[in-house]
Amino acid sequence: MYYSEKNLVVDDLLYLVNSNGKMTSPKKISENNRIMQPRKLAEEQLDRLIGLDNVKESIYRRTAFYKVQSIAQQRGKKVNITTNMIFVGHPGTAKTTVARIYARYLYEMNLSKQFKFVECTRSDLVERWAGHTAKKTKEMVEKALGGVLFIDEAYSLVEDTRGGYGDEVINTLVSEIENHRGELTVILAGYPEEMEVFLNSNPGLRSRFSCVLHFEDYSIQELCDISHYVAVKNGYIMGEGVDEVLSDIFTKVINKENFGNGRYARNIVEEAMISSAYKNYKLEKGDEFLLENMSDDLLFTLQPEDFTAVESDK
Repeated sequence: MYYSEKNLVVDDLLYLVNSNGKMTSPKKISENNRIMQPRKLAEEQLDRLIGLDNVKESIYRRTAFYKVQSIAQQRGKKVNITTNMIFVGHPGTAKTTVARIYARYLYEMNLSKQFKFVECTRSDLVERWAGHTAKKTKEMVEKALGGVLFIDEAYSLVEDTRGGYGDEVINTLVSEIENHRGELTVILAGYPEEMEVFLNSNPGLRSRFSCVLHFEDYSIQELCDISHYVAVKNGYIMGEGVDEVLSDIFTKVINKENFGNGRYARNIVEEAMISSAYKNYKLEKGDEFLLENMSDDLLFTLQPEDFTAVESDK
């Protein structure tokens, strides 16, 4: 998937809060704003993400270093800026969202020529026919030149046998990173245990990806905040008592294997919206009480029972 300045949209997991801790809607980013406020847009987007404090701090530190290195380069000093990263975290911890914001950072700091974000997985890099994988990988790199190549579930590249097509991708990728130094940023993302195996699969990987960001699971409070954001984004508000129900639900599932974090919060709110709609639909009585005539408060307020109905279905 390819995102540019013209068609980038706010990801479903881009959760925004203002300085007072209250939800705010995402604002459309214009080219004029980018010119008038260099670097501020990416920094503002990152700062408003719910949670991820250690990730934010790491990126702030890195971008500060990039800025100093860029100044050093302008003053004739020899510098070596490496912008490649590895994102490690469980599902639904906003790895892709942060990668897109990082791509904007690099563009706004003139460390990449374009605001380009190319997202791919194993299937976009591996070809079923012998000898074609390297070509396919190079083509994907070519698409991302001048911007960021984001490889999700990168560990899947080494799930075949040694010497297989996955190895061909890794060897080609290591070579292409070296050949296009300064023209390409590569971000590899995946789950913690699997990524450790992946990094050990090729001696050239760690040296080219020295920065590893660990995305922690969301806390119960953060999951509740995310749920509120998803509701607001869809034109709903939460009724009294919903937070208590959400806390109970998240407490029961947060330690389960393959828990979806922010993705789970989004899904449960969307299911509650369906439960709410069906509940109100059953209230219809002839022409006297149609959905079309119901108030916004009735139609677009999620109540505790809407979430308990979802929980009972799972």
